[in-house]
Amino acid sequence: MHSAPFRLVVTGGGTGGHTYPALTAVRALEARLAAEGRALETLWIGTADGLEARVAPVEGIAFTTVATGKIRRSKNPLKLASPANVRDMARVPLGVLQARRAIDGFRPDVVLA
Repeated sequence: MHSAPFRLVVTGGGTGGHTYPALTAVRALEARLAAEGRALETLWIGTADGLEARVAPVEGIAFTTVATGKIRRSKNPLKLASPANVRDMARVPLGVLQARRAIDGFRPDVVLA
């Protein structure tokens, strides 16, 4: 009797400092499950311009993007309201909705972030 595959969502990346450790964790889990006769299904959720957007597909991992934003810090609090910050902050709710849809559609057993 084969059990259902273990479903994993991976999120995060941007740089090799986040992407490659996450990839190592995916491969380790994959090997451990294979030893038990189980499969791993993985969905990586990240940004279109992060390293993960190139690494995940090359590694055979399903990949989807979400909108993200960042806050540019400054010692001057008035600079927090810069046009770039305001624009990026407006992208965050969209990214939350996109991430929620991806997770609801994939129905993971666990999320690695």
